[in-house]
Amino acid sequence: MLKPEFVNGTPFRRIDRTVIDDAIQNYLALIQLSSLKKHSRIFRGINYFLDGITTDDWKNKLHNYVRVIEAFINPEIGNTQKQFKSRTELFIGPSFHSIMEKIYAIRSNIEHVHEIQRGFDNLNATQFQKLIIITQSISRYLLNFFLNNKNIWNYFEDSTIDEFWKLSPEKRMEIWSDNFDINSLLEEIDKLI
Repeated sequence: MLKPEFVNGTPFRRIDRTVIDDAIQNYLALIQLSSLKKHSRIFRGINYFLDGITTDDWKNKLHNYVRVIEAFINPEIGNTQKQFKSRTELFIGPSFHSIMEKIYAIRSNIEHVHEIQRGFDNLNATQFQKLIIITQSISRYLLNFFLNNKNIWNYFEDSTIDEFWKLSPEKRMEIWSDNFDINSLLEEIDKLI
């Protein structure tokens, strides 16, 4: 069996009617969101996502996708590493701290101009590519879920996002009522790479 092509570091995705319909809905949501002028943090995240999918540099891909996640988790200065793990539980569940810790550590290596494998015994190109796919997929999920659920937009305004993260975990889960199926993604990645 042939492995699928990779386009710019991302598994090739067939464009069908559903993908086109989703793109149209996201475009319309972006127009509406833009008119509110209350979500500059989220728009910066969208710009980082676009930078990530268009760059050929895999280090910049990962770094930009992490920034998308940070746009949603709004970490406190000095607590970013800890909150990157704890706050992403809302989106992917509590069982993936080690993956998120590794992603954030690599992001920090990139940010501070270290070799990406610094602090890791055996980080090879395939493992790094898997982490990029995971990070991109989480970022894509966050943006799609957010844009398609206008009832949560008010919680992620520039003036309200801090309050959102002060809510109880139960209340946050009630508001963000979905989880990204990272287990299925991991199974798919193992088939692809």
